[in-house]
Amino acid sequence: MREYWPLFYVCVSVLSIERTKMLFCNRTYAKDVILTAKKYNRTNKLRFVTLKFDLLVPIDNTLTCNFYLYELLSNVYKRSFVEFHIAACDVLTKDNLVGAMLKEAYFRMPAELRPMKTFVCPVPPGNYTFLDMNLNLFVWPENFPFQEGRVYVNFTVRDQIVASLYLDFIIKLIK
Repeated sequence: MREYWPLFYVCVSVLSIERTKMLFCNRTYAKDVILTAKKYNRTNKLRFVTLKFDLLVPIDNTLTCNFYLYELLSNVYKRSFVEFHIAACDVLTKDNLVGAMLKEAYFRMPAELRPMKTFVCPVPPGNYTFLDMNLNLFVWPENFPFQEGRVYVNFTVRDQIVASLYLDFIIKLIK
């Protein structure tokens, strides 16, 4: 029997979070913050991010999410021109990239463990867990300027930093 090889391979672009680090968290807003990135097995190319925290005060549009993207050049992270600043409620309700990822991870939890039944803003205090988050690259810009970098995220209330973290990422092609 003759064996046929495919003329082309289907490649999919995925954004893999390589490392995460929580740099700072104000304990009057949240406590017991855990941010991890993990692989489920050695053959899986993706890492999934899990975020757990106890929210102590409600989140509304006074909280601003500031995203600063850095490009990895010659083993040094250099700040790029890509950055955006958006209110927390707008991230949760209107954003197709980060907001959709957070909603999907939130509803992955069993219903009896969720502090709120629907994902609305303002977010009430409670114990929140976002499991196995990964960005959907179908809404990621196709002509993104770099393939490897770091995202610094600062959460501010009235220009005062409440929490700060970073995520190292690589955009990979998977066959």
